[in-house]
Amino acid sequence: VLLQLATRLFHHGQSPDRAVRSGRWALRGPVTGFDTWTAPSGPILTVEGHAPDAWVADLARRGHTVERRDRWSSEFGHAHAIVVTPTGVLAGAADPRTVIGTCAAL
Repeated sequence: VLLQLATRLFHHGQSPDRAVRSGRWALRGPVTGFDTWTAPSGPILTVEGHAPDAWVADLARRGHTVERRDRWSSEFGHAHAIVVTPTGVLAGAADPRTVIGTCAAL
């Protein structure tokens, strides 16, 4: 998750909001989730529900087992970011995955 966030912020120049809210992917093992590299069938690439459809199609075309998950799933971690813009302004974002499902209680 952190590598995906850092790539979006520093390599692609995305705003903290866009970087934090973008769809994510993760590798997991087919049996326990922790057997990513030891299971005979190999890892499963899970892709968050609001990630681009092209991700799923391209990964499957390359031979990966791909599963689509729910939008804004906390399964893909939680991230927050603060950056200093070239003008010295602080810009930040908090992950919506941390509040989905808890807003009703507020």
